Amino acid sequence: MRIKNEKNYKKARGKCVLCGETNINVLDIHRIYEGHKGGTYDDENTVCLCSNDHRKVHAGEIKIIRKYKTLSHREYIEVVENGISRMVVVS
Repeated sequence: MRIKNEKNYKKARGKCVLCGETNINVLDIHRIYEGHKGGTYDDENTVCLCSNDHRKVHAGEIKIIRKYKTLSHREYIEVVENGISRMVVVS
């Protein structure tokens, strides 16, 4: 599903998936598969990040590998930070 309204997406997600920040004014939508590589703003390719963590992702300090959806519809992302890989619950 393509994201049509950025503000509504941020409200629906409600927080940064990495640090838990809930201030909607500092939340950004990040494409996991980058735009210049054909990544789109759809639910399967995006996560909600605070501006600080979004900056860290683009600086290479944090890497979001991919997003998973289980059969029970829980979503996870695989994150690498300081060489350590971890799974983070998105919803």
